[in-house]
Amino acid sequence: MILTSHPESAAQRVRARARQIHPQIVIHAETQLTELLETLPVLSKSDLVHHLPSDDRWLETAVLFSETSGTIGQPLQTPRGAGDLAWNAINQASAYRRFLQPGVDRVAILHPSILSPFIEASSIALRELSIGQVRVFPIPRVCDYRRIFEVLDRYRITTVMSTPSLVYKLLYEFAKLGEGRSPRSLKKLLLTGEELSPSSIRNFKQIIGPDSLVAPFVYGSSEAATLMLGREDGLFDPVLNDFVFELRDSDEDDGKRLIVTWLRDGLMPILRYDTGDYFEIVPANSPVLRFLGRIGSNSVERRFRSKVEQAVHLLDKPVFHYQGTFSEANRQLNVSVVVAPSDATTKSALEEKLRECLPSWQATVDVNPEFIEFTQFSPAPKTAKLTSC
Repeated sequence: MILTSHPESAAQRVRARARQIHPQIVIHAETQLTELLETLPVLSKSDLVHHLPSDDRWLETAVLFSETSGTIGQPLQTPRGAGDLAWNAINQASAYRRFLQPGVDRVAILHPSILSPFIEASSIALRELSIGQVRVFPIPRVCDYRRIFEVLDRYRITTVMSTPSLVYKLLYEFAKLGEGRSPRSLKKLLLTGEELSPSSIRNFKQIIGPDSLVAPFVYGSSEAATLMLGREDGLFDPVLNDFVFELRDSDEDDGKRLIVTWLRDGLMPILRYDTGDYFEIVPANSPVLRFLGRIGSNSVERRFRSKVEQAVHLLDKPVFHYQGTFSEANRQLNVSVVVAPSDATTKSALEEKLRECLPSWQATVDVNPEFIEFTQFSPAPKTAKLTSC
């Protein structure tokens, strides 16, 4: 399945770019979009470095020097020129406009990367919308969590934009400060970078209030740009004017693999880039997409992970973090959870929830363990919750 606004115009743009990037492939002028894409190779992250010119001419036109974080491999250069930085900001502005109002909302961007074009585009978008912003991130002995709490409270910050993992950490540290609450004006969480499940949304609302807004902000990446705009129902609207989206069947899973191609210009244009993520079309809202998670786990394993998360968030108290290991061969699950407040019934209550959701599994639970990475000063921006052993 291929999604884009204007297939004929898209084919023309892709043909021109394909001739530049793949000069060894014969591209005919009359080739239509579907056939054209089938003739081009699918690229991975390691292939993208070859899109940059072999000499240093691109350094003269870049207005932002950036890299991916390197969390799943070597960092990849993702420079932005004035043009691609601008249209990235436009897409983020469209996403912010869905959730925020100038003069009413103020945003705290919580992000550890100093090399992210995503964050720069986000800052530009907020400035263009005349929405106040502050960037915060905990730094030992420089900016602690109490200082961040006071900044958010002092400036009546209404919204935090970050990853779910980092926001959970932030709210956990706020709960430990003694106030027992979030900053008084905080009512909105715009989350990106990780899958955001319905049960996690409910859990966030349990922490900051039932009337709060918790929604996926955008879907995208440093290398592939802002590809989709989040919705309050947890789904995504693809930006069909700027990209071609291919949803390809996979032998390993019942989801569809997302491959994306840029239709706008940029220093490192994306042509048939495998995002590494699974999506599905929501039939009643087509072409709305639902994010299913990263490639690498099959549908059975994903459903298992989803049931664990659902069970954890069925507790009648906020869960700030969980992680664990599982053995499918032994049907054994070991889970550690960070809960506040906790009492003597928390462990047995969670074990009961896990038995209900996973009746054929044996589960052991550790509540608020003394040694767990989450309780350290600053966690990784994205956290792997469950690992197979």
